[in-house]
Order: sequence, then structure tokens, then C-alpha cells
Amino acid sequence: MSNKILYIGLNGFAGSGKDTVAKALRLMLSYDWNSYEEFRTTWEREAFKMNYATFGMSPEDDICFCIAFADQLKHICSEMFGIPIESFYYKKETAWVDISGTFEYTEKRPYDGDIITAEDYYYSINSNNVISQPTWMSLREILVYVGTYICQQYVNRNCFINGIANKIKQIQARNKNLQYVICTDVRFYHEMQFIKNMHGININITRNGVQQLDNIAEHDLDYEDGFDFIINNDGTYDELLVTLWNLVHNNDIFKNITYQLPSHDMTVNCLRKLSDNKWYCCFENNILRTGHENGKIISIDPSGGPILSVGTHLEGIGIISSIEFTDDYGYVLNINCA
Repeated sequence: MSNKILYIGLNGFAGSGKDTVAKALRLMLSYDWNSYEEFRTTWEREAFKMNYATFGMSPEDDICFCIAFADQLKHICSEMFGIPIESFYYKKETAWVDISGTFEYTEKRPYDGDIITAEDYYYSINSNNVISQPTWMSLREILVYVGTYICQQYVNRNCFINGIANKIKQIQARNKNLQYVICTDVRFYHEMQFIKNMHGININITRNGVQQLDNIAEHDLDYEDGFDFIINNDGTYDELLVTLWNLVHNNDIFKNITYQLPSHDMTVNCLRKLSDNKWYCCFENNILRTGHENGKIISIDPSGGPILSVGTHLEGIGIISSIEFTDDYGYVLNINCA
């Protein structure tokens, strides 16, 4: 058996606890803990030293790597506007840039000129309206303008997805131990779909009293978008950690146990364990043919092979007793371990 990377996407409104969940998940998944108490002791000692969920600086030789879709956007904007990268994390609402002039930066709310949103600025520019000077944008609106209205609209909608995919390929080439990638800021449907296409899981984090800005340029997901797990972060700090501990240890998928399938064309095809007798199929190209009999699926023939049929014996796992299709995981093999 070997391990293939498990992608975990985190979604939630600002203030819902995504960074805390990312840090805790990274620590939980990186080591074999004897008990929750052992994990909690280490967390108390290490948690506030971790910037992994904030800056995407998780050590590349670890088995678990944290990264955000917006990390690369913040670095782009930092270079473009000459602003320290930390400001794009900690001062998004309390710092402004003169977008119409020399990109003057201030952390005092401007009193001269207009403060404008990314949406208003975009439509003004495209309507050939005259932009008064100075015209200020908060750092949050700058990120929206550059990220959504320029990069995703005029370059490629998947530019930040492609950036993450390329980054992970580079890390994986250097680190053969990489098993988990936590994407800490899934905000758009196509980002969520990327996690699904990588045969990963998406987690929605909710918290009472936390509301999202009504801005389609910043997000287009809601609670009905088919998340694999939902964490209700309405309790105490300790209750959140216990909830995460139970989530990880009560669901085999977080163990990232995979069964590598032979390939005829160098594609990476494997099975990932869902529970004691259920494994779902992770096919690199998602190209396959299925065989049917009496309305039931009796075989799967993925690009690269091999053909998986009811009755096939998988060494070390058991015999495939049935094959089913689910909306959550695609094709799932039920295994008779007897």
C-alpha cells in the first residue's frame, strides 16, 4: 500500500475559525497521537507559534502542508503596490491604497477623495467614467479587484487553482512523504470543485453571528453546496478541538489509507478507504467505462487500468462484493473481507 495526497478544503465566513481549524488539523494529521490529552498538551505549547494557515509557510518536508488560494494573490498585490505582505492578512479593513494615483498607502482612513469598492471601480472603468483623484480602496477591495476582476476574469478563471496545483507538484517532487494538503480558503464553487476533482473532501465551518459580505466577487458558495462535513463552531475553544478530534478519528478517510492500482499508461490510480469495507476510486484522468448487469454496476475500466469487477480479489484488502455510485464519492467498492 502507498499514500496518495488527500486534499482537504476549508470553507467558512471570516471569523468562523478556518485558520484555527487548519492549524489543528495539520497538527492532528502530522503525528500518531496516543490520546486527545497528548495532542492537547502539544497544541497548547505549539499553536500560537504556527503561521502555517496564515502565510502558507508550512514546512515543505512535513507530511501535511497548508496553503491558501489567496496566498499567491496577496504576494502579487504586495509586490504591485509596494505594501508589506503582512498588511494583506492583518490590515485588510484598516488600510487603503490610492488606486487612481501613485498607489499611495495609508493606515489612516482617507479624508480626501472617494473610497470605492472593487465592483464600483470595475464598472466605472469599463463604462469610461471619469475617476476622481484620489480614489481609495481598502486592501480587501484591492484583493477582490486584482483577484476576481483582473486575474480570474481576464487571465484565467482557474489561475489560482493552477498556481496551487503547480506549487504542490513542486513540493511533491522534493518531498515524497507528502500525504495531506489543506486549502484554507475555499470561497468559490470552482475551487471547491478542484478539491473534489482531486478526490479530496470539503469542510464547511459555521459560527453563529458571523456573516459574509454580500459580494459575489468574493465568494459564491453557500451552505447547500454539498460539503462533505460541517463543523458548527458555536461552543468554546476546547469544544472545537474535541469536535475536530472526533471528526478525524471517527472517519477513516482522514487516515488517507490508499491502495495503489497498477497502471498501463503511468497515470496514478488508487483506492482510498472510507470505512472497514468501503473504498472509493481515485482515478487520475476520471475517464472510465462501466459494465452493467440487471441494472447493477459489475465492473469499472479506468483509463490506465486495471479493470475492477465484482469478484476481483485485491491482495491485502479482500474481494469486491459490489460496486456503487454515490454523489459524494463517485464510485465506491464494497469489499468482502472474509
